[in-house]
Amino acid sequence: MPSAGGSSLRLINWELGLTLLMLAALGAVYLLTSRQGQYWGDDFAMYLMQAKGMAVGASAGQNGYIYNPATPQIGPPSYPPLFPALLSLAYRFRGPDFHMMKIEVTFCFLTALFVAVLLYRRHLPFPFCLVAIGVVALNPYFLTFKDALVSDLPFLLPCYLCLYSLDECNRYLWKRTGWALMLLVALFLALITRSVAIILVPVVAVTAVLHYVRYRRIPARVATVLAGAVAMVYCNTLVFPGAASYLDQMGGRKWILLGHTAMEYFWSFRHLLWGIGRADYLALAGCLVLMFLGALGYWIRITNSPSAAELFTAMYGPMIFLLVGADLRLLIPLIPLWTFYILVALMDLYWRPMWRRTVQVLAVLLVALYGWSYTANLVTRESGPIREGLGDPAFADLCRYIREATPVTSVLLSPKPRLVAFATGRRASSCSAGGDTEFWDYVDRVGADYIIVTPLFSGCGDRSVPPRPSGPAQTQDVFSNAEFRLISVRR
Repeated sequence: MPSAGGSSLRLINWELGLTLLMLAALGAVYLLTSRQGQYWGDDFAMYLMQAKGMAVGASAGQNGYIYNPATPQIGPPSYPPLFPALLSLAYRFRGPDFHMMKIEVTFCFLTALFVAVLLYRRHLPFPFCLVAIGVVALNPYFLTFKDALVSDLPFLLPCYLCLYSLDECNRYLWKRTGWALMLLVALFLALITRSVAIILVPVVAVTAVLHYVRYRRIPARVATVLAGAVAMVYCNTLVFPGAASYLDQMGGRKWILLGHTAMEYFWSFRHLLWGIGRADYLALAGCLVLMFLGALGYWIRITNSPSAAELFTAMYGPMIFLLVGADLRLLIPLIPLWTFYILVALMDLYWRPMWRRTVQVLAVLLVALYGWSYTANLVTRESGPIREGLGDPAFADLCRYIREATPVTSVLLSPKPRLVAFATGRRASSCSAGGDTEFWDYVDRVGADYIIVTPLFSGCGDRSVPPRPSGPAQTQDVFSNAEFRLISVRR
């Protein structure tokens, strides 16, 4: 098979120009399809509370969210600081301007795709690299997800920059101090963006082991980077202890449910990532083909001088699958790489005479199928403000009542505590999982004054407040609308 690229990972002038032109066009699409507001969920609220705290000089812990160890899936007491710091720039000058913050997210994501082109330029012809970033950026899942103010998309930038720098260090046999420093900086930025970045440390460690196996020595720069990485992880844990709460989620992971997790991910691939409208059977066939091609492309890469991206894929995927569970957004760092692997497989098969005609037909079918799907999504996708979350009139009505009719020192229990804390300025926590006794014990422990009940979300507080087994506390409805009830706890 002919070489896909030259000896250097750098783009020549015309390739650089075309890449920037395409990224600018994709950025225009993102800005034109951006919607005001946020979907249900409260990760964004946590980031915004931390961003507001940074803008006014408050500490990360002063955000109104009371962490409940019994419901760790809600989220940690605080997030790593880099993404909130990015949002705080907009918050300082324009307040909670979602549009400006989404521009920041879009810029980080498109810059990450540029790094992805550099990462795979050696392994694919340049037009294939442009196709890959176009397929990723215009995917309906990413077009929708870009409106979420969470760190998943910005994390791609330091993550891919780390992988690219590691490849360059290996290419120069760790003789370039500049690339080693770039790797250390990228690793630091990744660690203070998302806690899952800790998997990059063993990626660097395995690279060092492979270098030792091949050359029988570990360069001083490798040892320096590893020592720096370990030190950064330790300091990050001390300064931002919220990451330790993820261990609470892992502690409750039931290994017997791994099959269920696999089925949930397959459903997400079929309907959210590679869905084709209502054509379920076409979506199923297309998803299976793309999964096969992705696996084949990955196999081709690991059997032909694997790069840092292959090591990262081999470590990050199992970590998420085994320890965290099914959530497609957690696989976002792997989806652009998956797209590259699909193209690697198609290119490899194309250069095999017995598969060339099959590949040509398959490529035409995939382009027609997903070209139609992408176009239909762009034409029919919703526009205007998001009518969920902060844009839900019933929720806005509830928050208005809480701000106007409850003391500022009130503590509320809610299925979405961080969203309630952000929208009302009150302290909030989640209901405690378990029976009636555990529920009321937690009410007393945090001194809850109000409980929000809604059928919109499963879990505690989804229908009613359980009766108290014993004790003097009484409850009374003080507010209700079509979707929410606010119950006062009287002692």
